[in-house]
Amino acid sequence: MTGRGTPLRGGLPSGHAALAFAGWMAATYIVNDSHRFVVSALTFIMALLVAQTRVESGVHSALEVAYGGALGALVTLSVFQLL
Repeated sequence: MTGRGTPLRGGLPSGHAALAFAGWMAATYIVNDSHRFVVSALTFIMALLVAQTRVESGVHSALEVAYGGALGALVTLSVFQLL
């Protein structure tokens, strides 16, 4: 959208962050109730670490990572709600 890079190489949104937060949302929905909090917390921390490394390495800005994370989580949430 910004004409700078591609989603996986410095564009808007961050594809890595989108996939990481999509994985977090999917793991939260897939795991049974007894371990949901632990698995969700661990995968969320991992998604945050992916987002942090994208910003620290200078590949994406914080805004691009935030858009990617929100997009990945919302699309996955929508898919699980529809199915």
